[in-house]
Amino acid sequence: MGVFAPNLGVTTKLTGSEGSAIASGRWRGGGQDTNTAAIHAAKQVTSRADSKPAAKWSSVGSGSVGLVDCNATATVPPVNVGRMTSSVPDEAQHYFVSFGWWEPRLKRPNFRAGRPLQGNPTVTTIQTLLRDTADGAALVDVGANVGFMAMFGASLRRPVFAIDPISYDIAKLCEGYKANLDGRVAAPGIPFRLFHAAAGPEYAPNITVLRNADEVGYFDQSSVSAEVFGNRAGMVEERIPMITVDSIVPEDVPVGVVKIDVQGVEHGVLLGMDRLLSRETDTGGPPKYVFFEDDDTAVRQAGYRPGESREFLQEHGYRCDRMGHDTLCTKDQ
Repeated sequence: MGVFAPNLGVTTKLTGSEGSAIASGRWRGGGQDTNTAAIHAAKQVTSRADSKPAAKWSSVGSGSVGLVDCNATATVPPVNVGRMTSSVPDEAQHYFVSFGWWEPRLKRPNFRAGRPLQGNPTVTTIQTLLRDTADGAALVDVGANVGFMAMFGASLRRPVFAIDPISYDIAKLCEGYKANLDGRVAAPGIPFRLFHAAAGPEYAPNITVLRNADEVGYFDQSSVSAEVFGNRAGMVEERIPMITVDSIVPEDVPVGVVKIDVQGVEHGVLLGMDRLLSRETDTGGPPKYVFFEDDDTAVRQAGYRPGESREFLQEHGYRCDRMGHDTLCTKDQ
């Protein structure tokens, strides 16, 4: 079976003195050594959330293609699990994330000294948007990377549906998941569904996704389009299924935020979630926010037309605003 019971948490500010030992690699997951002091600290921080009742859903999604079982997913060394705290000012939210080996923040002196490091503005935006939706409203994270959005959603006791095409990222997501279970940040009974797949307009059993070579890292830059990378040498192929967002989100689960970051093929993802965007209020309603990367160059290279994702969402009743290379679309509830 897949991963759906607990929650993780996701990122924006990094670590604390209690978590620096975890981030240094002494937490290994998968039955290896655990830094119990850091996990105990996390339990103290998150204990108040344990009294919050878990949401109950009549279903957890009919789609099972690409569904990941983290209990059967091996860790990929080095394992660098860091303790995080949100940058949203009204309430600190603590959780764990397992970073990619190339993560530059791991090399900064402040990390090992236990001082928090600021995350990027996109993470803060997603945190703010999710807090502005109803309790229990889910986060759909397409292009989840190692969990910089998904983990925060889960730490809020929200259902999370995360999709990522890269096997390394899936391992890091599972490592973070296990750390949050051990730290009691994850809560049983609330779906955390992780899919090793690409998201697109329709189901396909076997497609090719391209990523940087192992020694390069930065796998968040993967794409199904070779043109996005300029057909450069050294790219690595992974074969995965393509699924639709509509196939994995149950109709009885309300969705607060959809975040999409897929290197130019965002419109294809949107085409595969038409049913979700068209929901009536008696079936949970449509997502309040859709936030997606909207880089005109990447969109053209992926074979789409700049602006058509915004037009598509506007046809579904959303108001869309450009935010640099991103777009935020909002629908009044």
